[in-house]
Amino acid sequence: MKDYGKMTLSQLKIDLKSRGAKISGRKRELVERLEAYDRNSNFNTQPEEVNKEYEMILPSSSNYKDVNKDTEFPVITYNDVRFYLQPLGKQLDIESVKNLYDQRFLKYFRSYKDSDSYFVRSECKAEMRKNMSYHVDVKIGFNDGIKECQCECAVGLGPTAHCKHVSTVLYACCQFLENQFIQTEETCTQQLQTFHQSKPYYHTITSCVPISRILMMADSRHV
Repeated sequence: MKDYGKMTLSQLKIDLKSRGAKISGRKRELVERLEAYDRNSNFNTQPEEVNKEYEMILPSSSNYKDVNKDTEFPVITYNDVRFYLQPLGKQLDIESVKNLYDQRFLKYFRSYKDSDSYFVRSECKAEMRKNMSYHVDVKIGFNDGIKECQCECAVGLGPTAHCKHVSTVLYACCQFLENQFIQTEETCTQQLQTFHQSKPYYHTITSCVPISRILMMADSRHV
């Protein structure tokens, strides 16, 4: 079965539309719908007309660069994150988002600076289904803190998304300012490779017999 969890929300909707399936819902619902269509060899349904969901206006994906210690980055504190979440009736669960961050649930972390804002883009793995991941976008003003956030998960509709994936990305922003480093998913090339390393050679040291003794033994045989 195709791994729909790695597809973007737009790609999932295109696939569903081509099958005449409903395209409303969040990413997990669309993935489960496509999996059901695969299991049942597609259903004879007509495409559903739905209202366009809110989407942030974002720069081209080619403008984003991986964040490193030389990246110019906005000043974001934990209080800024709490201030963003408070009107939404949410609190920053440091223990929960720290756990996701420390377990490298973020697959990448990139940023872009335009004339009046910073944009952060990341991808966070789903906690219950790690083969699924959600794209997260954050817009941060030069002087007015966190302006907009969105995520592909069920509660991540912008411009005021407040899900744990968004919170984890915002936590990563704070961590970068503290440590000048971002923990992201390790790729196979980053993990320690040992197949090319030479292996230690183990051998048994045998005792040496002096040549004089060998000659004496040889002479004794001829006596």
